[in-house]
Amino acid sequence: MKVSRTDYQKKSNLLMKKLLLLLFSLMLSFNSYGDNWKQIIMPDDDGISFWINTDSMKKHNDFVYWWDYIDFPQGIYVQYDTAKYIDGAKGYESYKQGDCGVIRYKELAGYYYGDRFFSGPRLENKLLSNEWTFPPSDITSEFILDYVCNYIY
Repeated sequence: MKVSRTDYQKKSNLLMKKLLLLLFSLMLSFNSYGDNWKQIIMPDDDGISFWINTDSMKKHNDFVYWWDYIDFPQGIYVQYDTAKYIDGAKGYESYKQGDCGVIRYKELAGYYYGDRFFSGPRLENKLLSNEWTFPPSDITSEFILDYVCNYIY
């Protein structure tokens, strides 16, 4: 049986549509993965709250890693590069490495947002020191590190 050129093109187009549909479905499922943000510290008097992405919490060797987010509803003035500032940043997302045994952490990446909850301009914080921070007890950063350590271990 001989297949005409038109039949071949129709089958080819149908196959291409099915592959594109499958590809878009996969892309949507990957985009939804990792968006499990949980508010772990409720807003204070200024409305500032702290969030953590529970899907991002991982253990590798003797360290823990996670993404967290601080919401500044009233906006803050910050320096994010050698001579660059943002007036009114309303969010800060950071990727951290923690040491549960010594109670220390370091920030590996950070991004300021012009609007709340990952909206508006995203500006990379280029002033990270790559040094370990030893948080004093009873402050937010120690609470977040304890939360991650307890979640993972």
